[in-house]
Amino acid sequence: MKGKPHRTAAGDRVKPVLAPFRIPAPGAKMTLVHYFATWCESSKRWMPKVEEMSKKYRAAGLVVVGVGHYGEETTAGLELFARELGATFPIVFDAKHEVTEAIPPLSWGQSIIVVDRESVVRVAHLGSFQGAFEEVDAAVGRLLAQAPP
Repeated sequence: MKGKPHRTAAGDRVKPVLAPFRIPAPGAKMTLVHYFATWCESSKRWMPKVEEMSKKYRAAGLVVVGVGHYGEETTAGLELFARELGATFPIVFDAKHEVTEAIPPLSWGQSIIVVDRESVVRVAHLGSFQGAFEEVDAAVGRLLAQAPP
């Protein structure tokens, strides 16, 4: 983060993250990184939608990980926020900025980045607007269908 502009775009190659959660996830066709913040209204609306995609596409090779805003006070607060909104996917507290430096969000608090096995960004989505979930969901479905086994 460190004041750098966020220019992650589809087609960018990102540095794979080894800890605290491997991104891209081993064995996944696609890894969806859901950046969120407990104070963000868009994050509150998107958390259940991201959970829906996680369940819908898990068998097709999608792995979802939530990355909480580094300014949050506790990992427990991030977990509680996500679980109260129905999320069952792993939640990462990125205190060392390992994930956000390797795969920058478009903005805080709501951002979706989807990377393939080769660490290439395939979807980069900012915020929440009418119809956005359906667009992201359809893009993820198409990418998984096209990805090699």
